[in-house]
Amino acid sequence: MDMTGDVKLVSTLDGTELCLKNGTPEFDKTLKNAVYMSLFTQENEWYSDLLPVKIGSSIDSLSEKPLNNQTRNDAIEAAKKSLAWLKTTGYASEVNVTSLIPSMRELQLNVSITKPDGNTQNMEFLIPWNKLEEEL
Repeated sequence: MDMTGDVKLVSTLDGTELCLKNGTPEFDKTLKNAVYMSLFTQENEWYSDLLPVKIGSSIDSLSEKPLNNQTRNDAIEAAKKSLAWLKTTGYASEVNVTSLIPSMRELQLNVSITKPDGNTQNMEFLIPWNKLEEEL
């Protein structure tokens, strides 16, 4: 079993799950997993195998706010900040983040990473938003 890379995480309706195979964590060396960890772990709380520094974002703290255009813009800025390491370390030549609110209960983050070789990898992340339920 290859135990190199970061623990593989997947998005669920309830948040994030650790991938297990026969009771053992799976590991993942992909850029998408590193981006996922950067976006959805608390700021300065996780070391990525790709980069020996703490990563994470403040996106989770935004979930305490109502989902509106300001929160969407704050999420874009938080995502850009959490992914800045991709450029400073040379994993990417460009990182773009956009966002939209596809429903009253979801925020969608779109991340586009241009690698140094010019190839682009696009990723989409749907974030369930619970603040609205508390206000109803």
